[in-house]
Amino acid sequence: MKKVRETYARQAMPLGVSKLNLLDLKLDDIKDIKVNDKVEDWFTIKHPSELLIKKGVKSGDKFLAFRSLRYTMDELKKEIPRVFPNYSIFDTEGPFVGFLLKKT
Repeated sequence: MKKVRETYARQAMPLGVSKLNLLDLKLDDIKDIKVNDKVEDWFTIKHPSELLIKKGVKSGDKFLAFRSLRYTMDELKKEIPRVFPNYSIFDTEGPFVGFLLKKT
């Protein structure tokens, strides 16, 4: 998961910065950017913009800037057969699983 978090942190940074612009914030207006095992990208507001102050946001508030869509194994086993009734699962009991989706 460490490598996954590091990869998402690098790839999500441009998305996060564009979201900051929407909130009238700059990169130096935030701190403590963290990516967790859910592959969520959180940051803490250091200097809220006027727009955010009007909405009640204050220094120290935390924001979720990015979240990867991650399905549970049960969700995948339920949803994939709806579209691909002919599939195979490759599960090594590790943190990731593979599905071979076959056209019928």
